[in-house]
Amino acid sequence: MRWLIVRFRSSWYQMSGLIHSCTDTFQIFICQRTSSLVYASILPNSGVTSVWIDALTCGLALMHHLADFACLVQHSLGSRPCLRYPSLMKKASSKAPRGRKAQPDFLKQGIESFVAGRYFLAVEAFAKAHEAKPRDPAVLFNLGNARERTGDIDGAAVAFTRALQLRPDWLEPAERLSLLLARYVLPTPGDLNPHGLLAAFAFPTIDHHPLASAAIGYVKAHSGLGDAIKHAGDGADAANETARNLLLRHTDKALAHPLLLAALTQAVNHEPAFEHLLTAMRRVLLLEALPARFEDKTLYSFAVALSQQCFNNEYVWAVAPAETSALAELAIDWDALEAGNPAASRALLLHMLYSPPHVVVAEHLTAEAARAIRPRMLADVVYARLAEEAELSALAADIPVICSAQDETSVRVARQYETSPYPRWNSVFIPPKASAERTLSHFLPPEKLTFLHAPFKVLVAGAGTGQHAIAVAERYGDNADVLAVDLSRRSLAYGRAKASKLGVNNLRFAGADIRAIPPEEAGPFDIIESVGVLHHLADPFAGWQALLRLLRPGGLMAVGFYSAIARKPVAKLRGMPDYPGAGCSDDAARNFRAELMASPEKAGGLLRSHDFYALSNFRDLLLHEHEHPVTLPEIEVFLRDNGLVFRGFSIPQPLEGAFAKMFPDDSAPGTLANWAAFEEKHPQVFETMYQFWCEKV
Repeated sequence: MRWLIVRFRSSWYQMSGLIHSCTDTFQIFICQRTSSLVYASILPNSGVTSVWIDALTCGLALMHHLADFACLVQHSLGSRPCLRYPSLMKKASSKAPRGRKAQPDFLKQGIESFVAGRYFLAVEAFAKAHEAKPRDPAVLFNLGNARERTGDIDGAAVAFTRALQLRPDWLEPAERLSLLLARYVLPTPGDLNPHGLLAAFAFPTIDHHPLASAAIGYVKAHSGLGDAIKHAGDGADAANETARNLLLRHTDKALAHPLLLAALTQAVNHEPAFEHLLTAMRRVLLLEALPARFEDKTLYSFAVALSQQCFNNEYVWAVAPAETSALAELAIDWDALEAGNPAASRALLLHMLYSPPHVVVAEHLTAEAARAIRPRMLADVVYARLAEEAELSALAADIPVICSAQDETSVRVARQYETSPYPRWNSVFIPPKASAERTLSHFLPPEKLTFLHAPFKVLVAGAGTGQHAIAVAERYGDNADVLAVDLSRRSLAYGRAKASKLGVNNLRFAGADIRAIPPEEAGPFDIIESVGVLHHLADPFAGWQALLRLLRPGGLMAVGFYSAIARKPVAKLRGMPDYPGAGCSDDAARNFRAELMASPEKAGGLLRSHDFYALSNFRDLLLHEHEHPVTLPEIEVFLRDNGLVFRGFSIPQPLEGAFAKMFPDDSAPGTLANWAAFEEKHPQVFETMYQFWCEKV
């Protein structure tokens, strides 16, 4: 039996009792071309190819409770790949065996309650179904979805991790878990299933940073790491003492925990208190740990993981003078290193706690020669970093150039991003393929989105390292021909390498100044996305006008600008005497950052920004070569003068609700004048930036 996913289209934004998030798509399993349901599971969108049909043709009026849902119908697909959940596809029999009393179908009751929006009843029913089938991952996943709707975030996360424990290769619960952890802080991460949480790290198409925070929380709850982090926050002396206790006499067992090692190697720490401890541990390893301690495999494994954390955050932690002196005196015997000498490997590892492998190695070692390093765990890391560096250099040279930087400001900005590509990322949330229509339906009526069903062109103007561009290419699907441009070919090379690894094939990269792209060479585009870019131009609005020349009439544009109101704390820091200035050395940037960490009141809310915790991101956040924030009245004037219609902000639904409460007579998407008044009352509402859609008419 083969199954084809079919989606039912309904009026998502015109109905009441809708699912709380437009990012949620659900699949209801249907056994036949009728309305009879197989009450098996509610699963998020799997990305399987979909076909659109009208819900009314199947007589499924009950499905008006869900704005956009999917079902599995029996269908012959020939040799095409299909989605199978064999244990879930058996239609429940309505008759019990003769002589035996029929048992309640709790799974059926749970799905009926969920579809009807009675989430507490759904939780109760799914919990009973779990008692009956404790090793069924789909039941646990359903339970997690229902708990999330009731506000039991901890319970939802626990259910998702337990589902992953039972089925580690299942992407959907890993996606839900990452999204959930990105949105909420768990009060009790120690309740998570550690095996399921660890399994989630295996998926490159979800964001690992929320997983890392939860992983560290779990280890803190189940070891002495929590107390150690707390004590390290009492000052440098306390941090050094704590680090010695964890490392010198014996290696604390918490440092061997797989979740801690995964968090260090696959993400960037965003917790200041933990950073204090990690920085002290790095210092102790360099200055105080005897060579014999590195014979301890647990300590060595932790040190390698710590070196990867330092690589991930681009060596953003401040370095004390004693550390600088010790590194200058620590020589590496390159011949001994290739012969597998432990002392030479230890010296290399200690240097890698402070500088990237390719900088440490320079001309002394090739990637292939690095395979001879011992132990193997260090050899693998060095080989991977050297091979990646060689690949990025080759890709950067191969990126085509449409046009180069046009003025001194753009030249300085390009130089910054060549030296410090932004953002450096290891994982990314990939939205469901071809899901853009559902997202854009929040901003535009269906008749304006029909072009998505045929080939169309998309420009990502200012693509950086490709994180946003890759998500864009997947969101628009195979009909989209996506061109990603940026001033920095080094940044684009990073994105191109990641796109290749992730199998994104409808995305091209090219170097360009967005103000000088010839329309006859690249346009016209149906959609242009330029988020976080225009405010780095000498004249943001001139850059915006240049992009409009590439947009077809009726085309859509997603724009993101820094808010002049939200960026006031940054403007204040830029005016302080100790501000090191854009283009400062890495050491000056690290020291300035350390001062801000020591004086949170001076930093304002900047420590909440994830960009604070990696060096290139910190430069982009606070030390940029040029930024020109704008105001909503300025945006309103530009829209009016250039034939653009404001279609709405990309903001969380609670903010939309707060705006509607403040301006009940202002119909969606609201006037920019009212949004300006809303921002005056809530100055940090656009703390990241204004992100909105507009239409060229």
